[in-house]
Order: sequence, then structure tokens, then C-alpha cells
Amino acid sequence: MGVLRNSIFSNLIMYMNKNLDRGFKDLSIFEIGPIFTGSNPGEQNTVVCGLSAGKRSRLSWNEKERNVDVFDVKRDVVQTLIEAGYNSDKFFIDDETPNYYHPGKSGRLFLNRGKDQIAAYFGEIHPNIIKNIDIKIESLVGFEIFLDNLKLPKKTLKDQKTKFEVSDYQKSERDFAFVVDKEVKAQDLINAISSVDQKLISNIKVFDVYEGENIPENQKSIAISVTIQSSEKTLNDGDLENINNSIIKTVENKTGAKIRS
Repeated sequence: MGVLRNSIFSNLIMYMNKNLDRGFKDLSIFEIGPIFTGSNPGEQNTVVCGLSAGKRSRLSWNEKERNVDVFDVKRDVVQTLIEAGYNSDKFFIDDETPNYYHPGKSGRLFLNRGKDQIAAYFGEIHPNIIKNIDIKIESLVGFEIFLDNLKLPKKTLKDQKTKFEVSDYQKSERDFAFVVDKEVKAQDLINAISSVDQKLISNIKVFDVYEGENIPENQKSIAISVTIQSSEKTLNDGDLENINNSIIKTVENKTGAKIRS
């Protein structure tokens, strides 16, 4: 505590340990403050840093119990930036992260494909760190959002929000499984699907990523659930068939994916 910190994680882990000692198993905590990359003026950044540990839906009657994972913390980061006024369709995510994150279960996020400045890191904390600090948890995930790298809009959140609208017409959920090259990211498929028809596609969710038997070595299968709903009418079988075909064709053209038979 007597030096200029280069990460807020050390503080959060200290307080997380105190809560674990008091019997709290599932925790999510955050802090907003400065970190320092050097001792000279300007070599610092204001960061929103968060940690989550334990399980989701522990002892729940309607949802299966599971450990918090990289997808949970990614959702936290993306939603935070959306609430700050940014368009998630423009985000670019790759897997180049500092060595205190798990190398295969972490990512860094840019606000656009130009990769001007890093907006955030997120992921599972490296297992060696968890082992060295002897913290007794089932899983530990974290994120860092660099506020000084963001250009926050002057409008209030209330002014930025679009009016919430709900459709009275029946929705349809369709599942697609695409086989893609390993370097293709699930977000690329989501972006392709969302470009098909934003008036009809109300939700897109990745529910499985698989590598292994029956999938070529340099490829993976990504399963996606798409919710299709009109605000003007109940869609018939022909409407649904047309948008299904458009989704498949668009994803194949934009990502090189093939629908899995």
C-alpha cells in the first residue's frame, strides 16, 4: 500500500479474501481509481476494475449451478460500455492480454476495428496467481476498463437511451450451428447475423462452442440461437424460411462459415 500501484486487482483480492473469511462464497466487487505505469506525470490511467468469484445460480431451483466464467465477465464489460453510450456492433475483441489473465480464457476490447486504444481487458485470472495467493475460491474472473482511453459522451444516459418497445406478436427461436476456422470469433458471426434485419432479429445468443470429434482440426463449431419477431405482424412459415436462408447466406459470405449438417 506504500507504492504507486500498477493494478487495482491487488486491492480487490485483499478485500475479497476478507469476505471469503467471513463465509461469503459468491462475490462481485469493483473499484474506480488510478493506476500508474511510471513515476512521471501523465503515466497513469483511471480504471474501472472488477472481480467476480464463486458460482452463478448456487442452489437455484430453476437454473443449473455453474462457476462464473469468461463469458460472464465479458458480458459485464460489454454492457458497461453500452450503458456508457457505445455501439457494441463496432467493438473489436482479440485474445492478446497481460500475463495475469488466463491465456486461453481472456480478451482485450477495442471500441472499433482500428484498434486505436485499448478500452478494456477481461477474463479468468491466471491459475498460477490464484495458487500463489492461496485464495480459496472455485473460480475468479476480472476486468479492467480504461476510462482515460474512452471519449465519454456529454449527453446523459437518459438522453442516450432509445425508447423501450415490446412486440405483441409471437416470436420464434431458431438455432444454427456453423463450422468456422478457429481464428474466426463468435462476435464475427453475431455481427453478421445482426446485419440481416434489425427489425426482425431481436436477440442473438451463442450457446455452444465445440472443437473435437467430427470437426476438422483447424476448425470449430459455434451454435447460435436467434430470436425472430416482428412488431407489425405474426410471421408465417414463408417469412421465417426467408430470414433463415438470409442468415445462413450472410454468415457464410461474411465469415466463410458453413452450416453444420
